Order: sequence, then structure tokens, then C-alpha cells
Amino acid sequence: MQLKKVVIRIYDEVNEDIVWRHFCYTPAQPYDEFKERFCQIKHITEYVRLWAEQDFGISLTDYTSLREIKEHIKERYKALFPKLHIEGSTDYQGWTRVWLAEKIEGALKHVQD
Repeated sequence: MQLKKVVIRIYDEVNEDIVWRHFCYTPAQPYDEFKERFCQIKHITEYVRLWAEQDFGISLTDYTSLREIKEHIKERYKALFPKLHIEGSTDYQGWTRVWLAEKIEGALKHVQD
């Protein structure tokens, strides 16, 4: 499976600037299709913000909220799949990928219906 790096724009509190930050890697085919269909007007950042607000009630604005969202994603999947959970920061990446892929595939399915 080919993966694509997803970067989002957030406020960097330390440097007091808007920066690009790595969010996760996601399967390339659905991501490319999503970008083609939805990202002509809005950047993927806007969709991630919307989904994070809907799922966790967190406004994605800065690096602190980004870490918070990734923690919520990890906790969600830890509850769903406790036997697959690995304690540590490296576990964020896999669950963040799953969460984003589910959101992208859901949006694509909604358009096809």
C-alpha cells in the first residue's frame, strides 16, 4: 500500500507563526481522490479541523490542540481495539492514519451515494 504524507497548517506557539506540521501518512489512492474532489476550494486542514471538532469537540488551532486530538484518536481506538494498543507516542501515527482514512473514505462514500 502506497502512503502519502498529510500536512496541516497550524499556529506554532513557540515561533508565533503559522506553520505546516505533519499530521500522518494515509493511503494514497483515497487521499488523492479526496483531494481531487474536495480540496479545490479548501485545504485538507479545514476538513481535519471540522472532523476533530465533530468527533472530539476540539478546535484544531495550534500544536497543543494537535497533540490533544491525536491523544483522543489514540484513546478512541484503544477502547475499540484494546489488544492492539501499544503504550507510547509511536502508537499515535497508526491510529491517526486509521482515523483520517475512515474520514476520507466516509466523505467519498457519501458523495458516491
